[in-house]
Amino acid sequence: MAFALKAAQTGGLAVPLEHLARIVNITVVDIASMIQSVTAQQENVTKGVNQGTRENFAITHVQVDILGQIALKSALRIALIYVIMLMGPVPAKQNNRILQNVNKVDTQIYGIVHLAIENEAKVGSQTFERADESVTVGLSVGTNSKSSKKINLAVVVESTISLVDHGHATDPRGGLIRTKKIISMKNLHVIIEKMAFCESAGFKNEYMEIKKGELFPCLEAKKPENMSKNRYKTTYAYDHSRVVLSTLSNGSDYINANFIEDAQGQRAYIATQGPKSKTITDFWSMVWQEKLNIIVCLTNLKEGEKIKCSQYWPNNDEQVKVGEFTICSEQETVYADYVIRTLRLRRKNIKTNLTVMMFHYTKWPDHGVPDPLSLVIFHRHVMRMSDISGGKYTLVHCSAGIGRTGTYIALDALYREGEKTGKVNVQKYVEIMRKDRMNMIQGSDQYEIVYLALYESFRGKAKCMSTDSFLQEYQQHSKYSNSGENPRKSSISVEFEELRNLRKEYSKNDFESGHGNREANYTPSILPVEEFRCYLDYVKNRGTYYNAVLLKSITSNDILISAQYPLPDYTEDFLRLLTDFDVRIAVFLSPLRDISSSTLWLPFKKETKTLGSFTVRFAESSNSNNINTTEVLLKREGSGDIKRLAILECRAWKEGLSFDRRALLDAIKETKIEKILTGRRILILSNDGVKRCGPFCIVYNCLEQISKLIYLQIHVCFKFGDQNLSPHWMNTSFAMMF
Repeated sequence: MAFALKAAQTGGLAVPLEHLARIVNITVVDIASMIQSVTAQQENVTKGVNQGTRENFAITHVQVDILGQIALKSALRIALIYVIMLMGPVPAKQNNRILQNVNKVDTQIYGIVHLAIENEAKVGSQTFERADESVTVGLSVGTNSKSSKKINLAVVVESTISLVDHGHATDPRGGLIRTKKIISMKNLHVIIEKMAFCESAGFKNEYMEIKKGELFPCLEAKKPENMSKNRYKTTYAYDHSRVVLSTLSNGSDYINANFIEDAQGQRAYIATQGPKSKTITDFWSMVWQEKLNIIVCLTNLKEGEKIKCSQYWPNNDEQVKVGEFTICSEQETVYADYVIRTLRLRRKNIKTNLTVMMFHYTKWPDHGVPDPLSLVIFHRHVMRMSDISGGKYTLVHCSAGIGRTGTYIALDALYREGEKTGKVNVQKYVEIMRKDRMNMIQGSDQYEIVYLALYESFRGKAKCMSTDSFLQEYQQHSKYSNSGENPRKSSISVEFEELRNLRKEYSKNDFESGHGNREANYTPSILPVEEFRCYLDYVKNRGTYYNAVLLKSITSNDILISAQYPLPDYTEDFLRLLTDFDVRIAVFLSPLRDISSSTLWLPFKKETKTLGSFTVRFAESSNSNNINTTEVLLKREGSGDIKRLAILECRAWKEGLSFDRRALLDAIKETKIEKILTGRRILILSNDGVKRCGPFCIVYNCLEQISKLIYLQIHVCFKFGDQNLSPHWMNTSFAMMF
C-alpha cells in the first residue's frame, strides 16, 4: 500500500506514510488510539512543510491507494489523522466531538459527508486559518494495484452535520438500538459490489460492528436442572424472550428456544437448537403449545463426525410415540437440496390433531454457506406454504439455533420488509435478532449470504403459476405471435426480457480450460464455465478436458450433463465422460448418422467396437415416435465393470432444421422412462452443447416442477441453466421454446 500527501503551499510535496497501511485494516480501533499511534510521525511530516506558509496552509488533496475498497468510516478516520497531523493537536473536548460524529457515520455510505470541527486549531504557536471556512480532503481509492479504476470520495469537514437517517428500536433494558444502514432494494447490487472489494472487507467490517456474546440474562438456562437441556455450553436462551413450556418436563418449563421479532417488531419466529434425544418431548410440546404448522430444519443429523441433531420425526409412512405425543409421517417429497415432510401430530386423550409441514434443507455445507439461488428457492417454497398455513410463528432450527437459523430468519424477515417498503436494513435486523437470542448469524460469510440471497430474491422475483394459468398465458403469447403482432406484448416475452437482463456475467477466466483446448471445441465461441465443467479422470497422454457441464434438476443435484457431440479426435474422451460420471442415459438431439464420430464408437446390430481402452457392444434397439433407443454395453480396459447405456436418438430432428417441439417432448418422455429404470445421470448432447440442450434442460425441469409442486416457476428453471451454461444458451432456448 502506498500513501501520499500533497500540500497547497509546498508545490505538491509528497510524504509517504507507510504506517497508515496498518491503520486502514483496523477499522474498529478507536480513532483516539489511531491519532496516538501516528503522533511520533508528526514531526517528520511537519518538517517537510514550508514553515513560512504554515499560517495559510490548507490541505488540498490526500491520495490513498490500497488493494480493494475501504469503508467510509475508515476513510474519514484517515482523513482526520492527516488533518490533525498537519494542523496540530486538537483540544480534547473538540477531539471528542469529532470522534462522536465519526462514529455516527454509516459504515458503508459513499458520497459527501459533513463533520463538525472547530474553526481554529493550534499548530505550535501558529494559528491555522481554514480556507473558505472548510477543509476539503479528497480520497481516491483504487480497487486493485493494477487497475486504473478509482472510486472518488470527497470528505468535507465543516461546522454542519449531515448524517444518514437514524431510526431506533427499543431493547429489553429500555435502551436504544441505533439504526444502521438503510438500503433501497434498487441499490442493493451496488452496495454488494462495493462491500465485496478486498475479500469482502465491507461485509466483514459491518458484521464486526454488531455486538455479540451474552448480552442479557440467561438465568433459567443455567439452572443445574436445565443445563443438560442445552446442546452447547456457549448457547443459552435469554430469559426475557424464551419460550416457556406450559407442560413441565421433570418440573421444568425450560427449552432452549426464543421468540424472534420480524423487521416490524412483531414476534414472528421461534429460533431453537436441534433437539437432543432427551429434549424431543419438549420440542413437540412446544410445537403443540404454540400451534406451529411450519418447521424449518437447516442441519443434517450428522455432519462430518459431529452429531448435529437427533431425529425427532418418523421415517416415511411410519409413526413414533414421544411422551404424550404420536407423530405420523404422511408424505415425504425429496428435492435436489431439501426434503418436505407432512407430519400429523396427535396428543393423548385429545381428539384434535395438528398438521405440520417440515422443510428440511440438506445441502448447507458443514463449513461454509449454501449457493444463494438454492437458498432462495428453498425459502420461496417455505414462504408459499407458511402464508397458506396461517400459523402465528415459523419454527426455525439448525444445530445450535443461532448461525444458519439467524441467516434464514434474516432472509425471510428482510425479504418481507423489502417487499413491503422497498428498503432493508440488514445490520439493524441482526441487532434485533441478537436482542432476543445470542449470536444470531455466526460469521461474516453468513452475514454476506443474507445480502446475496436478498439480491437473488429481488432481482428475479418469484412468479408462480398454476398449470392452467401458464396455458392461458402461453395461448395469449401464441395469439400475438400468429397474428404478426410484436410477441413482446405477452407476459411470457416480458418475463424473458427480464431474465435476459439478469443473466449471470462471466469473465474470460471463467472459460480458462475452454480457451486452452480450442481444438477440442465444436464451436470455438461456446465454452464450458470452469466452475461447473466435467473434469475427466487423469489418463496418461490424454487431457482432463471435455466440453461439458454439470446441471441440477428440481429433484437432483448434478443429475444432468450438457455436452457437445464428440469430435473424431476426442471420441475416446467422450467415452471417458460416460464412465467417469456413471452416465446411463445419453440423449442425442439429432440423428446419429449426421455426427461423423458416431461410426468410431457406436456398434450396429451384433457388432462390437473398440476405441482406445474401451469396448462397446450392441445389446438391443427399439423405436417409439420420434426416438430411436439403442442399448449398448460399455467396458473399460482394466475394469471388471460393464455399464449398460441407453442411447436415445432424435432421428427426425436433423441439423439445420428449426425447433421441433414434438421431438423434444418425445425425447424428454423417453428419458424420464429410462430414468425410472436406471436412476442414474443423464447426458444431453447437441452439436455445441447449448442450442438444443438448453430447451431440453428447461422443459425437463419445468415438467418436474409441475409434477412435484403443482405450480410452475419458469424463471427458476432458466436460472439453473444460467449458472452453468454458456451465455448463448438463453436466447436460443427462448426462441425455440416459444
